[in-house]
Amino acid sequence: MKLAAIAIAAYGLLYAIFGGHGEQAHSKQTIYVVQRNDTLWSIGSAHKLLGEDVRDYIDQVSAVNHISDGDVVQPGETIKLP
Repeated sequence: MKLAAIAIAAYGLLYAIFGGHGEQAHSKQTIYVVQRNDTLWSIGSAHKLLGEDVRDYIDQVSAVNHISDGDVVQPGETIKLP
């Protein structure tokens, strides 16, 4: 229970700092906390716009987060989703 409260508070803080800043294809940015077994593909598939190619969305996520080809996201890591 305490961990959930900390996670929610951290999410709120990160959103307040990074959310909605900058110009991107999507209307606002979201901070996502990587979960166990997540991959860029699974995250991209779940968060891309309807009809958007997941590969294009992954390219956007990689660019915003300075992720190089072959980098792996780790559980607990926070990434910006355009």
